[in-house]
Amino acid sequence: MADLGRFDSATLFSVFKNENGGENLLNFDDLEDLLDIDLPLATAGPVGPSFPPASASVLPSTSGAGESEHTRAGLQGSGGGWGSNPSSDGGDSDGSDGDANPKQDGGDPSSTRSGRSGRSGKAGKASAAGISKRRQRNADQMESNRVAQQKYRQRKKAEQSTLQHAVDLLTAQVAALKAVEVRASELEGVVQQQGATINALQQHSMRQAVELDTTRTALGSSQGQLVAQHKLILDQQAKLRLQEQVIVSLKDRLKEKIDEALEHVVPGTVCEKMVAAVKATLYGAKDVHGLQDILGQLPEHLVHEICRNIFQVCKESWPELRIRCSQQVGSGCVTGAV
Repeated sequence: MADLGRFDSATLFSVFKNENGGENLLNFDDLEDLLDIDLPLATAGPVGPSFPPASASVLPSTSGAGESEHTRAGLQGSGGGWGSNPSSDGGDSDGSDGDANPKQDGGDPSSTRSGRSGRSGKAGKASAAGISKRRQRNADQMESNRVAQQKYRQRKKAEQSTLQHAVDLLTAQVAALKAVEVRASELEGVVQQQGATINALQQHSMRQAVELDTTRTALGSSQGQLVAQHKLILDQQAKLRLQEQVIVSLKDRLKEKIDEALEHVVPGTVCEKMVAAVKATLYGAKDVHGLQDILGQLPEHLVHEICRNIFQVCKESWPELRIRCSQQVGSGCVTGAV
């Protein structure tokens, strides 16, 4: 039988310890009750076989640690401990009590020795029964420990499988999260690029809007100028039409006056009548808008120049008039249109 002094209760307790923070698989008090063995007292004597110091068998250990204080305390509290010799505990005290005063009991030494021998034999039988009981209880403990260790290994295997599944799931989630982060980074870059493009387009649109406003303003001003110029052109066209009408009227009246003057026998009379006709025609056009001031300031030599030009045109238009004028007027015309 193995020595109980090498038994480590901490190792046994670690087998039944729940590492998940919950309740233990086996209560420490129950385990201590299994280890608490009540050994009977035995008296020392020559009768009966001698036994080695009782010790508990070595249980399967997962850590290999030494004996704990809890186990030693449980063994010592069981009435002498498993490592003590039964013949050296209560037997000696009983024997000393029996031998303390043999005279007081009234017996002789031989009767005293025979009494001790009888008690020693009974104690040996009780010790043998206790050892057999202890062996039986140690076997039960080993079986219980084996079952508990098997359950512990199964539970650990299930926990490891669950943890591995959780780790695989977390790894997949981390990989998916990493892919999402990469995609988010790419999309963020695309969004920033598109934002920069949109900002550039907005700035370009704003510049074009400013240019359009400037062009619209310039076109508005140009349109006003065009309207003013169009109005001025219309006014000038009206004046030109009036001038054309005046010129046509002057031509007709001058021709009449020239014909009338050519019939006169006095040479200077033709020129005088021509100038008078021109002046009458010009002064008669004062009611036309825009000619009053101009005709009022018309100098005399300009009137003679107009008459000379008109007379020259008439002579070129009618050759017979030139010949006739040369014969009748000569060089006495003030206009000099000979």
